[in-house]
Amino acid sequence: MLNYVEIGQNIVTLRKERGIKQEQLALDSGVSVSFLRDIEHGRVNVSLDTLEKLAVILVVPVWVLLVYGRDDESILSELHTAEHPTVEKAVV
Repeated sequence: MLNYVEIGQNIVTLRKERGIKQEQLALDSGVSVSFLRDIEHGRVNVSLDTLEKLAVILVVPVWVLLVYGRDDESILSELHTAEHPTVEKAVV
């Protein structure tokens, strides 16, 4: 499941590391500054299309926006859970 607050924090961190102002990232990605602010604070469900635009400007693959700042163990744990979802047994 996507954590939009975490994604927003990752975007902020990457944007600041690259010295890009919020206004410039919004302009370059074709979104309003207020919408980018909502993305960065995790207040909106951002589309894959928008994430792709932001990733291109931030010069990272899209998946980096999803997991940046996580340790390897938490990423592997989440992948394992996704590959082997818990199936509840039906009561018959």
